[in-house]
Amino acid sequence: MPAIFHRALNGLAYLVKWRILPSLASLSRLFYWVINHARWGEHRGGMFVTVKGALAGKPIQRTWHLIAQGDDGPNIPAIGAAALIQQHLDGKKISSGARSAIHALRLADYAAFFAKLAIQTGVREDATEPNTPNAPTPSQNSLFQDVLGTAFARLPRPIAQAHAQPFGRHSMSGLARITRGNRLLARLIAAVIGFPAQGDDVPVRVAFDVTAAGETWFRTFGKQTFKSVLSRGKNQSAHLLNERFGPFTFGLALVLDGDKLRYIVRRTHFCGVPLPFPGVLAPTTNTFEYVDAHGRFCFDVQITHPLAGLIVHYQGFLTPSSFD
Repeated sequence: MPAIFHRALNGLAYLVKWRILPSLASLSRLFYWVINHARWGEHRGGMFVTVKGALAGKPIQRTWHLIAQGDDGPNIPAIGAAALIQQHLDGKKISSGARSAIHALRLADYAAFFAKLAIQTGVREDATEPNTPNAPTPSQNSLFQDVLGTAFARLPRPIAQAHAQPFGRHSMSGLARITRGNRLLARLIAAVIGFPAQGDDVPVRVAFDVTAAGETWFRTFGKQTFKSVLSRGKNQSAHLLNERFGPFTFGLALVLDGDKLRYIVRRTHFCGVPLPFPGVLAPTTNTFEYVDAHGRFCFDVQITHPLAGLIVHYQGFLTPSSFD
């Protein structure tokens, strides 16, 4: 459910608490209709658990993340019972009676069940300053290593190499196919951002300017160049990858989907102002990276808009061309 509906439901709950409304039961049919018809975004859910403490005398923060795809999320509450049954079947003696369950199950007991479902987990570890417990300190990791956490180690090698370059400028080159939308609004958006013209087998070079603050990508298709600026998300966009194209800034969740690295839009800003209905007002993207049969780093970026239709779709491959 989109966040705005959660906030609306919280507001209505306060009206009941303050006895302005007697009950929300009469609105149940409306709620049911809204949740099934006024929705957008991907069909997935998630959660995270954060623990703060100290390691070798230094403050540290660890966060466990879970993402469940499709309809697999509702299985999670039952996995605890299934794991206990499995322990019994494996011959482990299970104590009876009411007690704390803190030592009854471990994360490894859940892992085997997660593996059978479209459920992925990962751990993120950040050092924190003593006076700012919620702010991770800058690390020596790359931008993508920081955002992905332990999931970075599971990336296919060509993708990991592309996103783990040291500070400085690096480049990759290859070929791309570009398809452009024909509607007036699509052409206008493409012109504002500087997306390339349509073409097949277009030479492409991507230069990565990597600094401690983030990365700037200069994409040159033929003789046409456009850029985007990538940085770590902050505040409500923490652990997201922010990518700015012209006036649009997208808060992207990096999701490892099998052998693909997907970029999932979670937040959208226009000229610094958050858009409350990103699926209605802002462009959306279906973007992923993968490795082809030749072992090459490949990209597939499709950007659309509900009113403009297709804006641009560029796809192709890149290989390391120089390290400046």
